Amino acid sequence: MTGHSVATWHGEDIPFVRADFSGVKAAKYRKHPAAAHKVTGMWAAYYDAYQNEAAVEAAKLEVEKTGARVLLIAGREDEAWPAELSVRTIEHQLKESGYKKEVKTLIFPHGSHLCGLMPNREREKKLYRMIPLVGLMYKTFGRYRKENLRYFAESEKEIINWVKES
Repeated sequence: MTGHSVATWHGEDIPFVRADFSGVKAAKYRKHPAAAHKVTGMWAAYYDAYQNEAAVEAAKLEVEKTGARVLLIAGREDEAWPAELSVRTIEHQLKESGYKKEVKTLIFPHGSHLCGLMPNREREKKLYRMIPLVGLMYKTFGRYRKENLRYFAESEKEIINWVKES
């Protein structure tokens, strides 16, 4: 929302697709023809931004050049941004490029926006305690609270195991 990437490399923004939030109420839920569940205006703005092929191409990370194993995680019912679309796009690009390293994709069926979030548990104790409360901001999390807490724990284990196996 700041106009900057959430990730940097050597102090520079990692390329990303910019969404235009000026025409949406970011937190307001709505139906969208590309989603089977209600999504926020933020989701819709990102979805619209991803329809700009030139912007997507300019922001594309050449993951196939890393030579690393790739773990992709998304919640199918992420209502904040089209996580499954993003993960499936990366997965497809890697397959099309003939990528030789392992690519593992986890899509949690009723997963909300917090799937795959894994900050440092020791350092972020307060955040971990707040996750059930933060999760209530997202309708899917509230509707499938037990599953989402399980997805959160499962994705954390997957990430730790993935890193350990590298």
